[in-house]
Amino acid sequence: MIQIINLGVKIPGFISKTTLKQNLKTLAKSEGKALKDISVVFTDDDYLLEVNKQYLNHDYYTDIITFDYTEELEVSGDLFISIDRIYENAFEMAVSREVELRRVCVH
Repeated sequence: MIQIINLGVKIPGFISKTTLKQNLKTLAKSEGKALKDISVVFTDDDYLLEVNKQYLNHDYYTDIITFDYTEELEVSGDLFISIDRIYENAFEMAVSREVELRRVCVH
């Protein structure tokens, strides 16, 4: 099951939950794996900074933090994504926010 969650941010209109879920399923299948439980958590820089400090001992902003619970061929995990970083990265790389989101999720 894939869950899309927002913590303190509104999920932007450029994010299609259906498309995101399908992209994740397709990616897993292309790697010869199946999706079990995935949570995609959209949040902001401040929240992700606190996660980075608490769990990874890193004191800097990042676009994504993943917690991988994969077992054998079944992919499970939590993806924490900063909407703020998606916007900034997209601007800096001169790509659409949707393209940047896909890049971050594959990362």
